[in-house]
Amino acid sequence: MHPAAITGYILILLVGLGVDVFFLLRMRRRTSIWPRRARHFLRRRVVAHDLLVLLAVTFGLYVSVSAILLSTGWADRLYRSTQFIIYSFTFHWTVIVCTAILLSVRGVPWRAAFGLHPSRFLASIRTGIVAYLGMMPVVFVYMLLFNLLLHTLGQDIGMQEVAEVLAGDGPLLSRIYMFFIAIALAPVAEELFFRGLLLPTMARKFGLSRAILVTSVLFAAVHPHLPALVPLFVVSVFLCVAYAYTNSIVVPIVMHVLFNGVNILLLLAQ
Repeated sequence: MHPAAITGYILILLVGLGVDVFFLLRMRRRTSIWPRRARHFLRRRVVAHDLLVLLAVTFGLYVSVSAILLSTGWADRLYRSTQFIIYSFTFHWTVIVCTAILLSVRGVPWRAAFGLHPSRFLASIRTGIVAYLGMMPVVFVYMLLFNLLLHTLGQDIGMQEVAEVLAGDGPLLSRIYMFFIAIALAPVAEELFFRGLLLPTMARKFGLSRAILVTSVLFAAVHPHLPALVPLFVVSVFLCVAYAYTNSIVVPIVMHVLFNGVNILLLLAQ
């Protein structure tokens, strides 16, 4: 890996460690406002029916597309990057479009559904950057421990399949679009689904702590790469807490964008 990439990543971890120390000291000096913020978060105008409709549409599209690719033999002839793009339309774009339609039909503005306040947009971006920095040292520790465990068990630690596609030799336009998916489309769609819809729906039914746990397990599970399972679970916990605490979907989206973007830069530096 290029020395500049290693230096940059170490700098992120050191700054993040400073952020964690600052917030730990700050929390000791003041009473937590978490309960009040959590109550506000639970009043999000998103209902379980919206989530079920979205799940039905995305699952139906995924099964239909899979059946077409397998029955026609295209699954064996297409580049993996092309397959990822096709499947991306069955989830990422479907989530965004269906969410917009559902909110429009119910007459619910995006601001009420996901805390999108234009006046606080820049502040949410700054909060997302700080939260990302604070998240990374914790994620790094869990990643090291889990990878050490897998290595001890004799488990091969390879690249995630998406990373292999990005580093592969598929068509240039497909790879460029794959970068767009990883850095922009996936963070937006996945945060709308997991944090914006799933988390508050489950929190109202099972409580916020259990909802964060279940949401994080599902988030890690839909990224089928064993070495990334525990790190992604930890990432999801931070994303859930950030959304519940700030009441703005922009914050976890920014954290997600930075997490994917830095990982891609590290991949390119290898």
